[in-house]
Amino acid sequence: MTNIRSDAPWHWESYDRFLGTTLPKLLGERLPLDGYHADRSGEFTASVTIAVAQGKNSAQVTFDDLPAPNQDGIFESDGRQFAVVPVASSEHLDTADIRCAGELLIDHISELLGRTPGSVDWDVALLTSWVPLDQWFQDFFQPQPGRRVRAIPLDVTNWLSVRAHLRRVLIDHFESSLAPGQRGLACPVECPEGPNLGHIVSVAVGAAIRDRRLVMVDEAPAAMLGLTASMIPLIEYDDNNRALMGANMMRQWLDPGDSEEALVQSGNEPDETTFWRGRNLLTAFISFGGDTYEDAIVMSQSAAGRFSGAGPVLVGDKISNRHGSKGVVGRIIPDADMPQLADGTSVELCFSFIGCHARLNPGQVREAVLGRIAKATGDVIIAPPFAGRSDDELRRMLENADLDKSAMEQLTLGAAGKAMSRRSTVGYVYWGQLFHRAIDKLKVFVGQERHQELGDMDFETLRDVGATALIHDFYQVQNVMGRPWEPLLSKVRTASAPAETETTPQFDALSERLSAMGISVRRGSRGLTFDQAAPVEDAISLVEPVTHPWISTQTLVSVGPVRGMTALFSDIESANDRLARLIDAESPVPLLAGARQRLQSAVAEYAEACLGPQHLKPRAEVLFSARSVIAPGTGFAHDQIGLPEQMAWGMFGPVIESEVGADAVAARDTVARAALDDAMRDSWVVMLRGPALLPTSALAFRPIAVSDSVIRVPLQALRLVNGDFDGDQVAVFLPLTEQAQSEAGRLLSIAGHLGNDPDFVLPLLVPRHEPMWALADISRQQGGVKRLSAEVGIELSVPDGIVTFASLQSDLVALAAARGPEAALDTIARMYAIGLDHAQASGASLSTFIADAEEPPPAPSGNDLPAWERYHLECEQRLVTRTDYDDPLIGPQLLAVRSGARGNAWQLRALASVFGLVADAAGHLVPAPGCVARGRSPEEFWNCAAGARKGLAEVVAQLQVRPVRDLPAGIQSESYAPLARAMRAGTPGVVFAHAAAVGETDPLTDLESRLFVGGGE
Repeated sequence: MTNIRSDAPWHWESYDRFLGTTLPKLLGERLPLDGYHADRSGEFTASVTIAVAQGKNSAQVTFDDLPAPNQDGIFESDGRQFAVVPVASSEHLDTADIRCAGELLIDHISELLGRTPGSVDWDVALLTSWVPLDQWFQDFFQPQPGRRVRAIPLDVTNWLSVRAHLRRVLIDHFESSLAPGQRGLACPVECPEGPNLGHIVSVAVGAAIRDRRLVMVDEAPAAMLGLTASMIPLIEYDDNNRALMGANMMRQWLDPGDSEEALVQSGNEPDETTFWRGRNLLTAFISFGGDTYEDAIVMSQSAAGRFSGAGPVLVGDKISNRHGSKGVVGRIIPDADMPQLADGTSVELCFSFIGCHARLNPGQVREAVLGRIAKATGDVIIAPPFAGRSDDELRRMLENADLDKSAMEQLTLGAAGKAMSRRSTVGYVYWGQLFHRAIDKLKVFVGQERHQELGDMDFETLRDVGATALIHDFYQVQNVMGRPWEPLLSKVRTASAPAETETTPQFDALSERLSAMGISVRRGSRGLTFDQAAPVEDAISLVEPVTHPWISTQTLVSVGPVRGMTALFSDIESANDRLARLIDAESPVPLLAGARQRLQSAVAEYAEACLGPQHLKPRAEVLFSARSVIAPGTGFAHDQIGLPEQMAWGMFGPVIESEVGADAVAARDTVARAALDDAMRDSWVVMLRGPALLPTSALAFRPIAVSDSVIRVPLQALRLVNGDFDGDQVAVFLPLTEQAQSEAGRLLSIAGHLGNDPDFVLPLLVPRHEPMWALADISRQQGGVKRLSAEVGIELSVPDGIVTFASLQSDLVALAAARGPEAALDTIARMYAIGLDHAQASGASLSTFIADAEEPPPAPSGNDLPAWERYHLECEQRLVTRTDYDDPLIGPQLLAVRSGARGNAWQLRALASVFGLVADAAGHLVPAPGCVARGRSPEEFWNCAAGARKGLAEVVAQLQVRPVRDLPAGIQSESYAPLARAMRAGTPGVVFAHAAAVGETDPLTDLESRLFVGGGE
């Protein structure tokens, strides 16, 4: 495919049908239509004139500047650009009805436009009120809470993001995220990675929407891909989900200033200079110690400076390639300190080898080799999807370019030019900088308009470990949600004790919402008392009482305002005023009935938005808070964290003002600096990564100021918070009360967590990845176990002949039991240091010819699934029983799997031997005889897509649910008091309305209710 279409004409085609056909048809069915005219009035606007006549009465109104799409399908409203995503009636896209912009608009208007009741005295005011097209269009593009969203702000990050956005389809209801009827119509790669997985799909480049159907117009193999995926060279060498990530991130690349075409291209790229957003960087797939740990990337100074459009790449900035590898820059170092080729050329980027085999994206390694060839020959290499070079052809290309046929190079490191132990894969890979920049993510919230939020999952994490003093500190003392923050900040600046408040802000907000709906709640010595409330200030007095939305036996005569709900409150006011006017005008009964129903509906919508389950979940905006991207804290102790200078001064500056004065803090002089260091040394800060899925999601550290814009996190802490260095952010909080400070160190430090729950915590601290691989590599050498045992300080067991994750865990469990958590943590720190140093010196990498390491036995003929299952198992066993860890083609990967460092047997087989049996989109098991390293056929690629989507959906689902843990006694309450009942209810307003009707009292006997209301435990 050399001339793929990137446009989406169905948007304006559908809108033209709306203006010319469906809108006048609907108006003619509902109104005594006497005239209609519509026309385009501008690039983004249309004009519609409506005339009605009935008897002797007639009226005409013109609506100018209604939003309309331009020829590209882009809408514009209030200065912002929008895309109206077409909606499919089902996931079976080959038979689904597809409603585009025009159909969605006519559906929207049809829901709002009533039929004319009998004889009506039409005039301009009544016609404008009956058919307010301008208001309905505005609602369509700016929907209110609880209303369906169809117009979405256009993603204008780059050329790809705009065009890909316009080629999406929304599936409202579906049973499977990839249906058989989607082949050739929707991309098997491109989809959201979060909760919208399965809801949003991308139209394949070989398909188009015509007459409300998605039809295939090109049957070439690559035509089944979406626009972005079609521009990933060597996509058949990548797992579907890794290709998905690559495609999604290409749409987030920033403009580097002067464009540079990729050395390796798909051949489907547009002839647009603005399309190219990346840089060809000499990339080595090797470990560079802790600075490449868990997706972190090391860049040379010159390479970092080449991304000059949005400024040079800085530590913490996120970059990615087209094959789904991504990470933040962990360190930028001088070119001379980078690994070097034999001719002295410095490597520009290091990306660790350890995850490449587990993530099944060797397309990046193959691109590196082709990029090296392209650089050597001076010719761009075209590698279209599903048409990559064979291994034999690749070797011939290497030979013709005077490069080693192994496609691996001997790298040296350091001023002395010491050779690494193994040869490494090095070549040119096209990398782009994402809009996730560390400097933009660095926020210090102390004394700002908004502060870092804590939610119910964070509350539960703290509650479950018994950190009630920290809950009191964060959710009550420091909680400035809806409250002025100046008084508390002044107290801190003068070293005064923080003022106590009787209730929490979230309880005060609940009281306000209940009061708006005629319910009062008062706190007294007996707890909470519920009752009927008098109308509040600025309440709307309803012209006629309406049935109370929460208790059908009572009526509501007034509705009060609630902060943040102006639009829905105005809807009530408008509906109330309209009913009043119609009553005064003695309007026809049908009009009055409709107006009464509209007022009742407006009050019901307001009540639903006013109080839902989310309003009974603990929330806080913590005054002393900050956040930023995390990066490797190489060399940091387990109880230390690096805070950016800006963050350190912002959080601790007010704390030391009473000691050194505001002027010294503002100047950041030497006296203030010493006081700052002392304050940080004596304090704990709490780091929390959301979503708080694990009991260890909240960790306490002693802070140290660092020069970068990132938060430097000790490597041992990363798995405790389920994080990695690919752009993850964390929030940091400074507890103010003495009780909270003490509790942070006792309960939330890594040592505290380990001492309180060793069975859960210790397995998360045992080294994985490069350190584990390196320890195993050392242990297999002559005298390696003895030397390693002496260096780490304990006798290591090697039941499998090498050190493994399981053997280390067993050794560390025994150590922690005998000598305590601190001894175990010290030993783990030594393991990390030794392992990372060895991994960096090893040069271990991933060979592009890894599939040549194992010749699989003859494959079964036909489609005998049991035979294929046995065959795949045999191929797997042939691999995992190998122990030739020095094999240049597969040795590092064998050791990684056998030691438990990274990956499993299935991944190794899928990468280097055969992919396996997969469930296709129809749910049928089918063989996939190819392997990823040799490139899968279009058929195999499609068949693997359903399983990839299913796996991704499972990951998304896991992120929505916290692991079930045993909770301390008294935490989970089955209280039948009003607040506890409301917390368990889907419509809590009903609970409170009935409690008020009988004057019920809540004694606040359960812990969660007391913590929500405040005032101590």
